[in-house]
Amino acid sequence: MVSLKTTVNKLSPTVNSVCKILISKLDMSPDNKDEFNSDYLVCEGEVNIDLEQVHFNTDIAFMKLLLTTKLGDSGTFRTTYLKIEFKLVDITRTASIYEISDEYKLVRAVQHKEKGSQLFKENKLEAAFHRFKTSLRYLIFLNDKTLLGADDVYTMVCNNMAMCQMKFNNHHYAIELCNKVSNIDKMNVKALYRRATCYVELKQYDKAYADLTLAQSKESNNPSVKKLMDIVKVQRKQQHEEYKSVVKKMFR
Repeated sequence: MVSLKTTVNKLSPTVNSVCKILISKLDMSPDNKDEFNSDYLVCEGEVNIDLEQVHFNTDIAFMKLLLTTKLGDSGTFRTTYLKIEFKLVDITRTASIYEISDEYKLVRAVQHKEKGSQLFKENKLEAAFHRFKTSLRYLIFLNDKTLLGADDVYTMVCNNMAMCQMKFNNHHYAIELCNKVSNIDKMNVKALYRRATCYVELKQYDKAYADLTLAQSKESNNPSVKKLMDIVKVQRKQQHEEYKSVVKKMFR
């Protein structure tokens, strides 16, 4: 829930802005402190927020409010965990994604990927996914898709996003992300293994078997692939036998 006192004919931030805000009052629910994550909304006083760098859900929600806020506006921002009263004091704009070189886009993509990997290791999965998504945005906006190293970063980011979605139990979305990797590198073992894992969760054992067969043709001694293949062979055989039984009953 938000409220604003707006000022007409003044600048608003963009996603490439650094915003200086003054938090005049901050109230946090003591019952939810352990669940609350923010890099910026933690104390009263002035704070600079680089909108492109936010990744926690609370900060993302506040960023969306700031994008509708004009310079000099005051407002209130509320979540389950906190309530703040703030004023947008200053806006510094940086070059947009359309204005920077492909080389710098790739640098930014790598930076966001690495931050996402760090957050993933800390089990901050939603924040990690947001960083990977930002990284992917830079890669999508490359004018020269053949730029050296771009495909490698793209496949790593999509693989990492797929892993996040698997953690969220969004197996269909994870499969789509693995497909993006396969479109560039059809023998990418990580993508094949993760897609097969999703197919197993969806009980699509034939598709899982096909992916794992490809993965083993490239890395025959991969222990994770072998372990999953052993499971898939059993489940696939059982599924085929059940199907045959159903077909026989249909023609009795």
